[in-house]
Amino acid sequence: MRLNAAELERAVFLTLKKQMEATTPLAPDGTLRVDASVPERAEYEQQIETLQDGKRTLYERYLMGEIDLNTYKAEKATCDELLLKTKNAYAAVLAQAKQKQDEQARQDSRKEAPKAIFDADTLTTELAELLIDRVLVYPDKRIEIAYKIQDIFA
Repeated sequence: MRLNAAELERAVFLTLKKQMEATTPLAPDGTLRVDASVPERAEYEQQIETLQDGKRTLYERYLMGEIDLNTYKAEKATCDELLLKTKNAYAAVLAQAKQKQDEQARQDSRKEAPKAIFDADTLTTELAELLIDRVLVYPDKRIEIAYKIQDIFA
C-alpha cells in the first residue's frame, strides 16, 4: 500500500481537529488553574530552623555545664522527635506542592493543545511535535495516532 505524505498529514490533522472540537468546551482555555503555591512551606521552614537552633542551644548549655547529661539527653530526645515530625510534615507539604505543580503543567499543556489546533489550518511541524508521539498506518488503511499529552481529549 502506498500512502501520500500530504494525504496522511491531512488525515491526521482532521482527526486532531475533530477530536478536539468534540471534547473541548467552547473556550479552549476553559480549564481551571490550580494554585501551586503552598503557604505552609515557609511556616515549616521557620519551625525547622527554630528547632535546629534550639537543639544547638541545648548542646551549648550542656557544654557550658548549665545542664547535666541526663537532662541534655531527655531534652534532646524530645527536640529530635519534634524535629522529625516537623520535617515529615514539611516533606508532605513539599510533595503536595510538587503534585500541584505537576497538575498545573498538565493543565497548561491541555490548554496549549486545543489553542494550537484551533488556530492551525494545517498540520505544522510544531503542532506535530507538540501533540503527536507517532502515527501508525496499517495495510487496511486504518490510521492510529499516539499522542504525547495523556488524556488530551478527556
